[in-house]
Amino acid sequence: MAEAIKDVEITTTIAPGDTAEMGKKLEEAVKKGDSITARAMQNMLLRSGSSGTKQYRESMNSAGVKAAIAAPGTSTQGAAVTDLKRNLLQNHAGVKESAADLVKHAASKEGTTMEAVSNDAITWKMSSDDLVKQKSHSIEAADKAGGISQAQAREIRDDKRLYSRLDKDGRTTIDARAL
Repeated sequence: MAEAIKDVEITTTIAPGDTAEMGKKLEEAVKKGDSITARAMQNMLLRSGSSGTKQYRESMNSAGVKAAIAAPGTSTQGAAVTDLKRNLLQNHAGVKESAADLVKHAASKEGTTMEAVSNDAITWKMSSDDLVKQKSHSIEAADKAGGISQAQAREIRDDKRLYSRLDKDGRTTIDARAL
């Protein structure tokens, strides 16, 4: 199985860094119940840095993937989603440091959508040290979900060590929440 996934990664015609195309192929693979291609695209996305994790979240929130999540175990699409969750936990658990909702979704019960996990403030309850390690799109998702309090944003803004770990977009989100 691992060899088949690696073969897809190696033989793909997707240009490195084209996360939009990887996300599209991931969605197509889930809709077809093609677990091997889905996991190959997941691997490629999660190795593509911030843009890849953002695209993975968006692809997992697409209508086709949401439908597959809603039918776990009853379809090949649901099985593909289950395989994606397992693959993320087994091979990409380190992504928790930059996109906590991806790992929490992977560990969630069957039928739980990425959107539900991302929009849950509890997903984002973490120390300020851990929060500033999240990618800026994850910090934005945390803020939208209500997972960053004004007090925590002020703590981060007022601590030079923490604040310096944020990129421009992360600082913009923290500054707005700190007001």
